[in-house]
Amino acid sequence: MGELSRIGVVNMSVDWWTAGASYTRMLVESLAAAKEGQAGRQLEILLLSRKKSGVKEEPLPATVRHFKSPHYAPGERIMRAVRGLGEKSELYETALRYKASVLLPVLQIDLQRAPVPTIGWIPDFQHRHWPEYYSKSSLASRDRAYRELAKRSRLILLSSESARNDLAGFLPEHMAKARVLPFPSLFAFQAPEASDPGGTVAKYHLPEKFALVANQFWQHKNHRVVVEAVALLKRRGAQLPVVMTGQPSDFRDPQNRTVSELLQRIAEAGLAGQVTVLGQVAYAELIALMRAAAVMVQPSQSEGWSTVVQDGKALGRPLICSGIATHREQAPGALGFFEWNRADDLADLLERHWERLTPGPDPTREAECLAREHEFARQHGRKLLQICEEAVTR
Repeated sequence: MGELSRIGVVNMSVDWWTAGASYTRMLVESLAAAKEGQAGRQLEILLLSRKKSGVKEEPLPATVRHFKSPHYAPGERIMRAVRGLGEKSELYETALRYKASVLLPVLQIDLQRAPVPTIGWIPDFQHRHWPEYYSKSSLASRDRAYRELAKRSRLILLSSESARNDLAGFLPEHMAKARVLPFPSLFAFQAPEASDPGGTVAKYHLPEKFALVANQFWQHKNHRVVVEAVALLKRRGAQLPVVMTGQPSDFRDPQNRTVSELLQRIAEAGLAGQVTVLGQVAYAELIALMRAAAVMVQPSQSEGWSTVVQDGKALGRPLICSGIATHREQAPGALGFFEWNRADDLADLLERHWERLTPGPDPTREAECLAREHEFARQHGRKLLQICEEAVTR
């Protein structure tokens, strides 16, 4: 058993996965805030990053120490085997070098025995629900990585009860290690600027009132159902503008067929003037669009815990979500839920609520929701510290 003195946070930032950077940032902010409540205790937070992460760096809390070193990334095992390096991990060498008491969140443990108490993180079990989106080798690799992670980590961090249920079905022998900790929006730590987002709306020549879909354009994010719902509403005589933002690529779809098919469907349905695909916008502009949207639509087929939904809740924006278990758990106050593959369900929901919805921002509601999110974040930080303590003393 050891003592918790240094928490090593592994930087999940990669250029193809925007949620990784957001999750890392949230963990650091949450731990830094919780650390302030530990009066009289020596506790350091270390952020361990690759020297070249390919991701723009954001300012960190003053109490966080940032160490950059080449370290573990997906594929490290293969690189070591090719170079004849044997069992070795630059991630754990870095953690040992800086005397980390515990390491989190770790996606893969390649060593037979982790030399530093490790909290594994399983974002979701998407590949078990939607195997058609993965190659056979990728499916086998993910299953193997999850089994090894569950076996070799001290604890397993999950973001939702639905993910815990998936773990129970896949790896029931490791359920004693499972810890569910839903995470807050980054807005709980850095409130969005209160400026009028009208400048961003005007810049992109958007209508005053629109629905927003803010997801990476990955297959399982299911943008297509939104386009089909808008097409159906058009046939009913209703004009409903939609704005879509997000990185327009998918690492599993190198030819970007999903994006191409989406753009073609928008053109075929005669929706070029109604559905605006902006791609990835600057973060400040994304916040402005969230605050301005009359409603945010989250159509995903699979989520571990949706950053988009959490941001929408924090800003007090109305939400319409696909009815997957995670969304129902995360956003019980949503305007409604629809079957992920039923465009008619989504069209009915939008038609039912659209007239009474108004564009944002709503400063009063936003302030109330941000206050609730701040309290949620405070509880998250406290529980996360407890989980770190448990991993070290377990």
